[in-house]
Amino acid sequence: MNLAEAFQAAVTQHQAGQLKEAESLYRQILAAAPDHAHATHMLGVLALQCGQVPQAIELITRAIRLEGNQPLFHANLGAAYLAAGNLAQAEASARRALALEARDARLWLALGKVLQRRTDMTGARTAYQQALQLEPRLSDAAVALGDLEASQTRWPQAEQAYRVAANFESPSATLLTRLAVSLQAQGKLADAIAKYREALSLEPRYTSAHYNLGTALNERGERDEAARHFEQALICNPNHAGSHSNLGAYHQDQGNLDEALDHYGQVLQVEPDAPEAHYNRALILLMQGNFEQGWPEYEWRQQLPGFPVRRVPGTRWDGAPTEKRVLIHAEQGLGDTLHFVRYLQEAHRRCPQLRLQVPEVLLPLLRQSGMGKRLIGTTEPADCDMQAPLLSLPLLLNANVEDAGALVPYLSADPDAVIAWGQRLEAFPGKRIGIVWQGSPTHASDGRRSISLKHFVPLAALPGVTLISLQKGAGSDQRPAAGFDVHEPAESWDEASGPFVDTAAIMKNLDLVVTADTATAHLAGGLGVPVWVALATKADWRWFLSGDRTPWYPTMRLYRQTHAGDWDAVFQRIANDIQELFSESRPSHR
Repeated sequence: MNLAEAFQAAVTQHQAGQLKEAESLYRQILAAAPDHAHATHMLGVLALQCGQVPQAIELITRAIRLEGNQPLFHANLGAAYLAAGNLAQAEASARRALALEARDARLWLALGKVLQRRTDMTGARTAYQQALQLEPRLSDAAVALGDLEASQTRWPQAEQAYRVAANFESPSATLLTRLAVSLQAQGKLADAIAKYREALSLEPRYTSAHYNLGTALNERGERDEAARHFEQALICNPNHAGSHSNLGAYHQDQGNLDEALDHYGQVLQVEPDAPEAHYNRALILLMQGNFEQGWPEYEWRQQLPGFPVRRVPGTRWDGAPTEKRVLIHAEQGLGDTLHFVRYLQEAHRRCPQLRLQVPEVLLPLLRQSGMGKRLIGTTEPADCDMQAPLLSLPLLLNANVEDAGALVPYLSADPDAVIAWGQRLEAFPGKRIGIVWQGSPTHASDGRRSISLKHFVPLAALPGVTLISLQKGAGSDQRPAAGFDVHEPAESWDEASGPFVDTAAIMKNLDLVVTADTATAHLAGGLGVPVWVALATKADWRWFLSGDRTPWYPTMRLYRQTHAGDWDAVFQRIANDIQELFSESRPSHR
């Protein structure tokens, strides 16, 4: 066998995956002809395939010194440099290959991969497009272009590229799943689901297709079938964190809290620092009253992207007494601030130089509640040595939630305003019930916690009762069409005096406040006035899982839905209890 025949035999073995046999033949050729450039090059390619990157670079470089006009040599040297992480040399080699043969589509594809690694997305896109212009049926280039577009969330372009690839090859489960992802990202759920199912028909145990199909079905509200696909994904890959996370959310929503905790725990076995799993565990543990484990887990909320906790510079305060300047900064919604400012006094006892930073809208109320000297608004500069978010205080102070009610009242109404509003409200006879039905429309759970005003009709039908609206902003437009009288306390309130100031004084002149789960509930509870709160079946963690009383507020009573969405039954119970309460209480206002 001459050298040419030996080289062809080696290449044949190489292409057949017989790497040891191929290597032996290449080395025999080089023993007989040390300057055989092609054998040297292919031995370098084989070394690269086996993960021997430095050896591959050495061999292919030697081949180029022997015969430097071979585009493929330069292209494979670029691939070796790419594997070594030497991106500059990888790009230089790819460009030398193209300088020798600019009409080779695969050389443009190779350059595109290097440029993409260098985060030159514009250059990579141009290279892939050039490859496809030269060879429209080069599906590898189309897939690479699709992946690039997907990485930049250019979903229509990604879809187009994946469709090009699918047109010129028998689509694989991987390609169909990538196409489906691009469709799902554009909201084309029916098409995406069909492609995921097609992928699974080709590869029934494809984890990614099961998982992504589950997410698409979730988006369409088909939660049960989605859960089945997450379970299938876990059969394929028991450590698939995304499927455990989604099953945790599914069981949490179904009220299967132990199962949910187990799945979130499985996520943390795979990804110990996954903030969403820690946070979701926290919500369940706190809801169960397990504060010892729940508060530390709740700290992970600060790691969630987009979570409404301000990033304040400064060393984290650990709750220990200190003479340093400590800033406690409000977070999340107004209700959260009103709920947790109860801990400010104890925090101030430990930190004489403590400041509390809250939204400006709360400053008037909190100033009249005795916190004025320690208050600043969120737009004011806050020089501090140490800092902590407000909802971390129970953890930092080692607070016993069972004792939280002893701090009530911690909010105050202006005494003069209470007297003035008492006189103004004399125009409303009978028992006065303040009502609020709508929370902030931007709240993530607003669809569950806000209530249409029409559900308050059993209260309006009670004899000797006057309903007084405490609703401000969103939801106020429901009053004219309510079909029953809901009185405004005046033409305007909380405007001249400041937000919540008049509302607090009005509440002190009411017999009862009935509200959805909004900031109003915390204002009334913090003032120590009677307040009844209507809760959805999936209430916020702070209201726990059951019971009509809460340790947070001694004057609060909770009314829970027994069936999701059934507010009528809740308000009929409230009406019955109001009737019983008022039949035993003091005479009506006159």
